[in-house]
Amino acid sequence: MTQFAEHFRIMQRTAHNNSQSKGFWEDYDKALEILEGYDETTGSSVGDAVRDAFWAQKLKLMGDELAEANEALRSGNPPSVKAEGFTQLEEELADLVIRMWDFAGRLN
Repeated sequence: MTQFAEHFRIMQRTAHNNSQSKGFWEDYDKALEILEGYDETTGSSVGDAVRDAFWAQKLKLMGDELAEANEALRSGNPPSVKAEGFTQLEEELADLVIRMWDFAGRLN
């Protein structure tokens, strides 16, 4: 594995672990428990539908971050309210990257 790939995996795991610790995957994990024994790798028709619905939600949240980045540009890209020293565009793009790393971390 290249050094870049290794660092990317570290960031991916960090983002996903942080997301899990804050409960962002709790509903998905509970749904899998209800399905009892559902294996994400082999699947079942109900399990696949549940997985696909949750994953679609995660992808939609990534799209929302892009929309927010676009809105930051449309509004003149003011300073970020949440991240001092950054613009709103930078903040929204960072949020997008974090969401992508989180999702990739779950897939891996």
